[in-house]
Amino acid sequence: MNDEPSFLDEAYEKSMQAYQRGISLKKIWITCFLVMMAIVLVTLFVFFGGTQTTKTSIDPLPNDPTPPPVSARVDMEKYSFEIEEDIHSRAAILVNYTTGHVVCERNSSAELFPASLTKMMTVLVAIENIKDINAQIFITGNSFGRLAEENASVAGLTAGSTVSFMDLCYATILASGADAALTLAEYISGSEEAFVTLMNGKAKELGMDGTNYCNVTGLHDDNHYTTAYDMAMLLQYALKNENFYRVFTSDEYQITSDGAVAVNLTVQSTVFEKARHMVVNKLNTGTLLGGKSGYTTEAGLCLASLCKVGDQEYITVTLSADGTLYTPQYSMIDTYRLINEYAY
Repeated sequence: MNDEPSFLDEAYEKSMQAYQRGISLKKIWITCFLVMMAIVLVTLFVFFGGTQTTKTSIDPLPNDPTPPPVSARVDMEKYSFEIEEDIHSRAAILVNYTTGHVVCERNSSAELFPASLTKMMTVLVAIENIKDINAQIFITGNSFGRLAEENASVAGLTAGSTVSFMDLCYATILASGADAALTLAEYISGSEEAFVTLMNGKAKELGMDGTNYCNVTGLHDDNHYTTAYDMAMLLQYALKNENFYRVFTSDEYQITSDGAVAVNLTVQSTVFEKARHMVVNKLNTGTLLGGKSGYTTEAGLCLASLCKVGDQEYITVTLSADGTLYTPQYSMIDTYRLINEYAY
């Protein structure tokens, strides 16, 4: 028997070798194709998926503790997002006062009635226009009758008495005294109307484009309005003033005078008083430093406050919350909710 490979055997062997080489080449091409597809998919994910953010994402705040310049506007462009929490207020804003950046907001440019938050501008303008911070001021009481008719909140000043300029500032902010606010206006400018001109001038200077003042007390007027953003911007500026900051962050103040009509009057912060009555919905962490509340039937419950969480201070403004002075204080509930959720 001939053991030499036949022609057919040699042809078969060559065919099998070619087949195996084809299989190997095919595997190489498939492997290369899969590697290339993986690279393309990873590149697409990094480019498109990695740059997407959700609506409530927050860019990291700059690691710069230096406060902004006194004239700086609060910055809504880079850091703000819309509040998605269930709140009672029609407009709200939370600003990191330490950095000047808005953290979150809802309807912050909506023009709404400010009620007694107006008195923050009243006191600021008075402080910036008083010639002598230690001035003693005689209380004429000329407008007190009108305030009683309009059911305005008052500090309890007595006509014929003499108190200091700073006494009136504390009475205006802490007790929300319309009697003190009017006395400041009349002393500085001669009339409420002339003083309101100064208030609107200051609003224009600060860029408060959604604000117009018609009085110094916040009593309702259809043409007397502001925005949550403007109120935050006002506080961002006003709190740089040492005298304003001291008044705004006080809990209680004693007014005494030994003039012809003696005065012994204690004024307490309406904001701290409301906070002490909060049984639930309290701050989880942080401290309430000060604030100004307001209410009219048309404005609803309003609140502007300053809180501290860790080493950061936050301005919160809530406008037009449902409720009255005799219901749960929804403006403060909203303020605490925003601080608890977003301040860190």
